Formats: sequence, structure tokens, C-alpha cells
Amino acid sequence: YTKAIASFDLAIELEPGFSLSWYNRGVAFQEMRRYDEALESYDQALALDPFNTNALINRGIVLRALGRYDEAMESYQLALEMSPHSAEIWNNMGVVYSDLGFVEEEIAAYEMAISLDPMFAAAWDNKGMAFASQGRNDEAIAAFDRALAIDPDDEVVRWRRDTLKQQLALREMVVRWAVIAGVVVVGYVGVRVWKRRSNPGS
Repeated sequence: YTKAIASFDLAIELEPGFSLSWYNRGVAFQEMRRYDEALESYDQALALDPFNTNALINRGIVLRALGRYDEAMESYQLALEMSPHSAEIWNNMGVVYSDLGFVEEEIAAYEMAISLDPMFAAAWDNKGMAFASQGRNDEAIAAFDRALAIDPDDEVVRWRRDTLKQQLALREMVVRWAVIAGVVVVGYVGVRVWKRRSNPGS
């Protein structure tokens, strides 16, 4: 990406008002996880072309990576005003809701994404993780199954689903032992630490 950035810098030097060069520069910095520089580039691109939805989406991803969740949500909401039927934006908003701990809003955002694009595997996966974090394990497994039906080669989703199934089987075994031993088992099986997946602009 270093050579690509050098090319974009040259293009900007020759024509500083060309928004696409700033946008592409932002994408390159984002891929390198140099988020402050990516944000600066996206802001420049948007100053020149305020209707660049992909720049707003990627700006939201970068702001989230920087821990600036409210600003990330504002960026997504602006993008949504321009592309109200974008499943990707709703999915990314769900990821920010997850960061903020608003699980019901998170799930609602994924459901909106899925209603707009039922074949959106990442939204099904994220929805499964949200359900798992709440101990809604049957719903989580069903969501993971839907994601795998769409993308059978996604080994990460398969691992998540199988891990949850193994945990449930282990809990069932513990409960059976507890019944025999006369012990009360409390709590639920659920995984809280899985990271949700955002989708960048094209």
C-alpha cells in the first residue's frame, strides 16, 4: 500500500480537487490501519464530494476503530440518508450498537440489514453473535446456520457455531450430573467476546 499511497499523493499534488484520489488514499491508509490518516483523507474526499456514500461508510468504520462511536454512528446515519436501502450500513450500525452495549438495537439493525438483503451472510453471523451474547443459543445457532447456508466456506462462522454447540452439550452433561447429585446449576451458556463484522464501502 505504500506505493499506492505515493501514487495517490502525486495525483493529489497534480489535482488536489479530485475527490476520488483522496478517497482511494483513505482506503489505502485504512487497510494499513493508519486510521488517523485514513480519516483525514475521507474528510477531504467528503469536503469535495459530500455525496460519496462509500467515504461516509468507511469513515464510520475508521471512527469506530478509533473508539469514536458516536461520530461513527453519525457518519452511518448520513450515509443512510443517501442510501436508505443499504444493508451494509444497517449492519455496520449494528456493530456500533454492539460496542455501546445496546443489544436490542444491535439485533434490530441486523434484522433490518437482512430484510434488505436476505443473502447477507455477515449480518446473519453478527445476529448470531448478538443472540449468543444474550444466551439465546437456539436463535444464535439458527442464525449461524443461515450464514453458513449462504457461505459454506466461512470457517470462522462454522467454528463459532460448533463451539456454541459444544458448550451447550457440555452444559447439558453438567445439568444431568447435577440432577443426579442434587446440585442446582445456575447461569447460561453464551459467548460475549466475539467481534462483530463491519463491511467497508466499495
